[in-house]
Amino acid sequence: MKTCFLFAVLLLGFTPIKAQFNDLEATELALRRIANVRSEGSNSNRYANVQGSPYLNEGWRNGRLFLKNQDSATTDILINIDLVSQLVLVQLRDGSVGMISPLSIQKIEIQGDSYNYRSFIIETEDRLLGNLNNSPIFFEILHEGKFKLFRQIHKRIFQPYATPYATSDGHREIATIENIWLQAPENQSYQKLKLTRKSIEKALPSYRDRIRQLSKKHDLDLTNLSDVVQLFKFLDKT
Repeated sequence: MKTCFLFAVLLLGFTPIKAQFNDLEATELALRRIANVRSEGSNSNRYANVQGSPYLNEGWRNGRLFLKNQDSATTDILINIDLVSQLVLVQLRDGSVGMISPLSIQKIEIQGDSYNYRSFIIETEDRLLGNLNNSPIFFEILHEGKFKLFRQIHKRIFQPYATPYATSDGHREIATIENIWLQAPENQSYQKLKLTRKSIEKALPSYRDRIRQLSKKHDLDLTNLSDVVQLFKFLDKT
């Protein structure tokens, strides 16, 4: 995989090339302080005998990290997310891979398939489920207004059940689990949504009539995620 590192994103105005390079070095130094750095192939070897990809993307994508407690400009880097181990991966200039706990990160932006950037924030299980586990959870921002809509993406390794009269060969696969979560303006706790009108109306009983009006007017299919996102854009304007 070809190593590529782009110049720093500037906060204000024009900065000479030399300053950009210094910003790049400072950013990599900051990443090395918080990352567990390994050779490029070592992380892939962990999944050598598992069917399916543990990563958000099949290869490296341009992205930006917004680290907690840091005021410096962010820098475009090559980035991916290990959704099984819940780690952010960055490729450093020497080809090594830095594995970073998402608890050190405020926000992630990663280039998507259509070259638009997908944004992720980090939540924790205790905030989501009300338990005592602070394990990190990646939340993709689908819509952010008065109503906030997120997609939780997680992957796990499982061993398929053996068929009758057959013994397991130890084969393992990776499953992807996605959940949609809502934060309404009247209630800042998270509510899990199913892609159905009934689920959305149950989460927002005071908006039931408006949801039905908007769905009919704009011919929205509330079993379709893009139409659900569009619904909340309309609801933001009410």
